[in-house]
Amino acid sequence: MKNSKNDRRQQVRRLVRERAEVAGQILRKERSWDQRGIASTRAKLARIDAEILSLNPEVDVKDIRPLRLPLPVHTADTRGFSDKLLSLLIETGGQPISGAKLREQMQERFGIPHDTSAQRKLTSEQIFFRLHVWEKKGAVKRIPRENGVSNLWIWVGL
Repeated sequence: MKNSKNDRRQQVRRLVRERAEVAGQILRKERSWDQRGIASTRAKLARIDAEILSLNPEVDVKDIRPLRLPLPVHTADTRGFSDKLLSLLIETGGQPISGAKLREQMQERFGIPHDTSAQRKLTSEQIFFRLHVWEKKGAVKRIPRENGVSNLWIWVGL
């Protein structure tokens, strides 16, 4: 009898760990551009939750925190993203443009997902990272706007 209780505890511990990993995978997928497989991952999470509750109904699965693994760097698409952003800046013809407007145009013209706030935030972060790098190199110029409104950016050229 004691042996089966230990087996159950070990099984619940293993499932809790697996649930935390799968929940972390869902968080990463929600923040990434690639949404493939998110439905099947959510289904896997539901299966794990049901299995945990069948072994120990006292466990509140919502209290199990997801493992927050670092986001994968989009190294394969980094160059393509920069090229697309660069083409948008050049098309402005030296006219000021806001970072939000750049994000909107990137998402609309190049099919970058923007369904969730996490996807929009990721795109904005990548845009602003590149803009700041290019600002240091002298390729773009930042024009601060008054009243706390976001900055405008101008393509100066290399």
